[in-house]
Amino acid sequence: LETLSGEVLEGKSVTQITLGGASLLLLKLVHKMNKHVFVQIEDYSTASDLFTSCFMLNNESFCFFPEDDSGFTVPGFSTENQRYRKEAILKRDQATTCCVIGVSKALCKKTIPLSRESKIEKLIYKEGQNIERDDILNKLIGFGYGKADTTREPGFFSSRGDILDIFPYHFKNPFRLSFDFDVVEKISIYDPLSQVSIKNVSSLVLFEHFEGQNADNITLAEHYDFP
Repeated sequence: LETLSGEVLEGKSVTQITLGGASLLLLKLVHKMNKHVFVQIEDYSTASDLFTSCFMLNNESFCFFPEDDSGFTVPGFSTENQRYRKEAILKRDQATTCCVIGVSKALCKKTIPLSRESKIEKLIYKEGQNIERDDILNKLIGFGYGKADTTREPGFFSSRGDILDIFPYHFKNPFRLSFDFDVVEKISIYDPLSQVSIKNVSSLVLFEHFEGQNADNITLAEHYDFP
């Protein structure tokens, strides 16, 4: 694997490699190069299969960028593709480098707003943290979240009594903040269908993309290069 990754970095091509082999090679390249790697694949099916194989190998080092299908969804509901795209956009500003596996059409299109005030905001919630719920609600609204009676879909939040439920686009499951006045008493991940808690966590980090006035649209690769 060391020899093969070295040949790839020298510009040599690789043929007759299995899906598992390609996953191991990409993981090796990400660690070896210590920077983000882009893999462009023509068809969705092949790109999806490769991403699934890579994700099972190391879920922190890979993300997927399919085409935007928001024009074919019911307003207020998001698709798996939208969640993948959101995660790929946010991954740029996280601590670890990653490999972005994308469908060619998606990577070539300028669909990501370049805002004059565009930035990634990091929000940290911890048990015992003192924070005003109104501040959280205002931030969620500013990020484009919708308010719902019950949070079941990504991009929504709901508030009832001492409970605040939030479902980020790039999360597989929503999370619940339980308050004792303005102190976070408990943080839990829950099932959006049953509304039952899956597990409790002591802290949680949320990354959100804040956009100001749009200046232009850019590709994902340009977004990763943009300071």
